[in-house]
Amino acid sequence: MPETHENITYQSFDFDKFELFYKFKDKYSLFELSVDWLLATIKHMGESSSLICVHCLLQDDKILVAWPLVQHKTGIVFNVQSLTSFYSSVSEPFYDSPKNQQRYLEILFKEVCSHNQWDKFTLGPLEFINYSAIEQNQYSKIYSETDNWYEDDIQSFQQYYDERPSRLKNTIKRREKQLIKKHKHHIKVVTCKKEFDLFFSCYKSIYEKSWKGEEYSYDFIEQVCLKAINENKLRFGLLIVDNKAVAAQIWFLQGGVASIFKLAYDPQYQNFSVGSILSMALSQHVIDVDKVHTIEFGMGSEPYKKDWMSKCNKRVTLQIFNHKTMIGNVLAFRYIALSKIKDWMLAKIAKYIVRE
Repeated sequence: MPETHENITYQSFDFDKFELFYKFKDKYSLFELSVDWLLATIKHMGESSSLICVHCLLQDDKILVAWPLVQHKTGIVFNVQSLTSFYSSVSEPFYDSPKNQQRYLEILFKEVCSHNQWDKFTLGPLEFINYSAIEQNQYSKIYSETDNWYEDDIQSFQQYYDERPSRLKNTIKRREKQLIKKHKHHIKVVTCKKEFDLFFSCYKSIYEKSWKGEEYSYDFIEQVCLKAINENKLRFGLLIVDNKAVAAQIWFLQGGVASIFKLAYDPQYQNFSVGSILSMALSQHVIDVDKVHTIEFGMGSEPYKKDWMSKCNKRVTLQIFNHKTMIGNVLAFRYIALSKIKDWMLAKIAKYIVRE
């Protein structure tokens, strides 16, 4: 076990020893950062050829930080990346304490680089950790960037409702009146396994009818929902019209935060704004019943999210290339240097065109 300093040591484990992480139970900020989420990712979204290691800093046999990373080889390139899938909107290590997180991350990243074979890191989406600690590498670039809309400091549903745009509130009122005139409807909020087993097929049916196309893995969604139910962290909402579910949403709770994971509605009922009616009802439920102080939208820049949330974070995915390997240098030249040369040439051409 190589020494670092202050009696801090680095060690890596196979993910099969995931029981080590349960000492971090409830120390994550969002449900999708939980061990249960990662286990579902491995089972349903992973690659059989990949090696998943958990890289740790320890002090007196106590794990300070644990970072699950995927290691695999593509052709001749050794890749290391975050343990995520396109269902994940954020990733971060597990920390034992909120103290010294940036310093521990910087130490751990250097140790991972020193003791593992790699040409390229792809890390993210990152938000809650201070990624400047790992962005200092001279061969790094932002691979992708996306929005995370949220509303925090929520004191009551009435306060949240009053702060929404008049256009949104008036639309929901008008469409719900139209719905009441023509149909019987009610909202169902599922929080127990028995009802989830009964209604999950409704989610599948609605999703397949919606504009979103085919779902990649219902098995993944079902597994994370069942794990969340076991800890009372799932709020599965349905809008039922004439005994038929026409809109469905999956929200997760964690530490006073409600995260909107999945939204879908039957296009046949689009004129009644069934998705918005259900969103407002679920907002009221998580605020009044579950007492959350924050609601967040995962990631995405869709314009409608601004009506529901007033604040926005940026979540980034970083690519870092190894300047100590030939392949790392070639990749850095291709993805960083050539890009800068291209931008410089385009700027020169634009100036020339303007002068002409």
